[in-house]
Amino acid sequence: MRFLISIALILFADTAFAGQIVNVTSPQNEIRCSFTIEVADTTKAIETGLMYRKILPEDAGMLFDMSVIPPQNPIAFWMKNTYIPLDILFIDEDNIIFDIKQNAKPQDTTLIWPIRRPRYVLEINGGKAQSCGIGIGDVVRK
Repeated sequence: MRFLISIALILFADTAFAGQIVNVTSPQNEIRCSFTIEVADTTKAIETGLMYRKILPEDAGMLFDMSVIPPQNPIAFWMKNTYIPLDILFIDEDNIIFDIKQNAKPQDTTLIWPIRRPRYVLEINGGKAQSCGIGIGDVVRK
């Protein structure tokens, strides 16, 4: 998965979630699903994301920390060279999911735009958000 930006990035990988298992919970703190996350922490890793992978373990995901992107740079995702359908969860600064793009189609180069700028983005297997009952307003917690 690759997000498009107009300038090169310098990443410091200072995410609160690095190397963690995260829970997606209801606003009432009921666990919907847990994921072992991978964090892309270099420019190349961010640009590549989940591209070229043939499988993603069922309870795995990749977290992007968008605070490293300058505010003037738009954030969009695409599925070029991505062979796995993905659900893309857009998360705000309070770790609340505010937008979900379900079952992004492999190899599609159509840009996927969130409804507003995210603080984090969590990519998981396509269909997983629905099977876990994940929705807008749910919270991503360590």
